[in-house]
Amino acid sequence: MLGYPNADIWNDLDVNFLETFVDKDSQDLVFANYRKTVEKLVGSVVEAKWRRKDGRAIKSKVIHVPITFKGYYFAIMFVLEYELV
Repeated sequence: MLGYPNADIWNDLDVNFLETFVDKDSQDLVFANYRKTVEKLVGSVVEAKWRRKDGRAIKSKVIHVPITFKGYYFAIMFVLEYELV
């Protein structure tokens, strides 16, 4: 995923998720859609760019799906990679 062998490696990184993995031009969009999903329980699909470990950008579709658990609101995020930029 994004040039990392697996998502578990992300857990070991002490970094800001948006600043590290989401392209600067897409950070506001990804955050706004996540927030909308959690606050209004509305799913969304947007196009966004991500930043690979090697610095290259990847275009993708991001699907946010709202879920609730024990009174807490979350969003599951699916990222469908479709093109290197």
